[in-house]
Amino acid sequence: MKTYRCLVCGYIHEGSEPPESCPICGVPSSEVLKVLGLDLFSIGECMPRDENCIQYEREAPGSYVLFVFREGRMVGSIVIGDKALAAKAKQAVEKGFNYTEHNGDVEGIIRQIS
Repeated sequence: MKTYRCLVCGYIHEGSEPPESCPICGVPSSEVLKVLGLDLFSIGECMPRDENCIQYEREAPGSYVLFVFREGRMVGSIVIGDKALAAKAKQAVEKGFNYTEHNGDVEGIIRQIS
């Protein structure tokens, strides 16, 4: 059995896997992995479950960014190849960052969460 600690409120969970989100403060679990030498970060809902989700993504050599919003609130993200942006995306999902300018501008989202 493993122990997992919420980095926001300090809740301790014991089990074979971390919970999907903290049962106390609701912050989603996040993961950081190394894939082909690149840091891969994911948090929250990365695969939209319904038509109420909007995705914004950007792909470039050595990097990838995906932001998922539901009703204007950031509910998930994947970031590959950019540790600094991964940290900002994590905070944005944990705080429920609100973005209502639905024009598909990933750079605009990055500017706002920075």
